[in-house]
Amino acid sequence: PYQQQAISAILRNWQGGARRVILELPTGGGKTLTAGHLVRRAVLRGERVAILAHRRELLEQLGNACEVWGVTHGPPDSDAPVLIGSVQQRWPDVRCDLLVIDEAHRAAAKSYRRKVEQLEPARELHLTATPVRTDRQGLPADAHVIGAEIRELQDAGYLRRERYLVAGDPDHLDGLRMSGDDFARASVADAFSSGKLRGDIVGAVQQHLGDRQAVLFGASVEASADLCDRLNAAGISAMHVDGNTAKDQRAASFDAIRTGEARVLCCYDVASEGVDLPTVSCVIMATATASLIRWRQRIGRGLRPGTYHPDCLVLDAGGNVLRLGWASDPMPEVRLGEKRRARGFKPVTTRCPSCLAILTCSPARPEVCPYCDADIPRLPPRSISETVWQDGQWVEVISPPPEFLREKDWRLLRKLQRQARARGYSHVWAYARHDDIRREQWRKEVARWRATH
Repeated sequence: PYQQQAISAILRNWQGGARRVILELPTGGGKTLTAGHLVRRAVLRGERVAILAHRRELLEQLGNACEVWGVTHGPPDSDAPVLIGSVQQRWPDVRCDLLVIDEAHRAAAKSYRRKVEQLEPARELHLTATPVRTDRQGLPADAHVIGAEIRELQDAGYLRRERYLVAGDPDHLDGLRMSGDDFARASVADAFSSGKLRGDIVGAVQQHLGDRQAVLFGASVEASADLCDRLNAAGISAMHVDGNTAKDQRAASFDAIRTGEARVLCCYDVASEGVDLPTVSCVIMATATASLIRWRQRIGRGLRPGTYHPDCLVLDAGGNVLRLGWASDPMPEVRLGEKRRARGFKPVTTRCPSCLAILTCSPARPEVCPYCDADIPRLPPRSISETVWQDGQWVEVISPPPEFLREKDWRLLRKLQRQARARGYSHVWAYARHDDIRREQWRKEVARWRATH
């Protein structure tokens, strides 16, 4: 039903004058099948369709989908009604009526825009599970259609729920250098290869994997290959793939995971997007990221309900869930338009340790709270020498659902507002304190339920 509603919304936007429409559907929600209906509709009307993607696996999946749709497809230089090619390929001077862009959070890149200008499509359909960018640039589209949220599909049984075991703490990442809006690759690789990793990944896999298949994301290509060797030495069948792996060998590795011949697929970034692994019900994050796109795309590899496991187990060695939230949390607001956000100081949000007021300031955190005059401690400087990783116990992270926090306890909130006025605190303090109390109530309810079940 949600796919049919998305198709109707896309057609309404096209008919209303929106030429470029983004379809947001979670990983495993059926973006390809939904787009297939519109592609087949265009072909039956005698229109030419072009499909753009950036990875080999995506192109192969789209080609297989065309065969399921019953439409003829071919490479960019063919006469087929549906042309499928990568953004890196040379396309002839052809004009298409409908352009479909997969993983469309990349569509603002210059390589994609050049292809769009060359093809001059009458309509565009952009497909993505994460309609956000980390480079201050808006998404090049006129309308945004949300097919469904992850939690909606989980409640309906279309996707697995997540369960997080964490061995890291965001405070231990204060020493990692930043590159743009994500951690610098070399900085993360150095921290995870220092031998002081917080939590034993191989031991955790032996303890928690059970009969699951898993995909492991390493801090670097070398770290992924090393963990693959260590897992095989521990008696867990693992295979490593990277960008230099031969096409046939990479396909054989994916097939080995799908058939159960291998237990763990180790990689750096190859399997982050566009790879369907329905037998995978465990995601091992042996790395750290500050990118919401990478985090959600990687967790999405284990959400498809291809086996009997009711949940996707996430072994998070970098404390990513504490930094970026659950993959099923609502997405941030989508910003459309090709105009780049004006550069400037990035806003900093912190909370006063005394009155709990939320402070948004720039370019740095204040030294004193403007509401209660309490001192606000400074964060340590970002240098690799101050990164500390220690062996730790893997702990499950419990998060209340958003609807639990949206349901206000008005009696409690009014009491906190009276306290805020009496103490001279900001009105924000009452809401922040209310949410903290509600989270604690949720944790107690979960603990009580577990004790009786």
